[in-house]
Amino acid sequence: MFFSGAKLQKNIKKRKTVPNLLLSINYFLYFCNELSHEIMALNPNKDLKLYYSIGEVAQEFGVNESLLRFWESEFPSIAPKKNGRGVRMYTKENIEEIRLIYNLVKVRGMKLSVAQKTLAAKRGAVQNTTQVLEQLQQVRNELVELRKLLNGL
Repeated sequence: MFFSGAKLQKNIKKRKTVPNLLLSINYFLYFCNELSHEIMALNPNKDLKLYYSIGEVAQEFGVNESLLRFWESEFPSIAPKKNGRGVRMYTKENIEEIRLIYNLVKVRGMKLSVAQKTLAAKRGAVQNTTQVLEQLQQVRNELVELRKLLNGL
């Protein structure tokens, strides 16, 4: 029960409202605490994650998990951590390395041996090219969305 203005001051002087006010404050603090736990549990922002499962990484690139395991054996630069049960845990650095390999093998169509040599010789150039390609794909996707919107008018 909430009071306002002069009525609140009058009831505080009589000490009738103080317990109710404290109880209301406690409920409010409890509600805020519960709400903050729910918001943190949702975590829609994937940038806050430290490790990703092999399924998440495979889904991001649209490949099978077995292909990622095969690439681990062919490219020693991909070395995800494994927990006590042997479950692979990929970091952002691992995912960036997979992105480079994916660009060379799947997008450009290189054979694995050629991709290995290219990565060893020109790592910086491959990284820059991969970043440019990703930006161009984002721009293309935005343009396609704009065209859809314009066609709908």
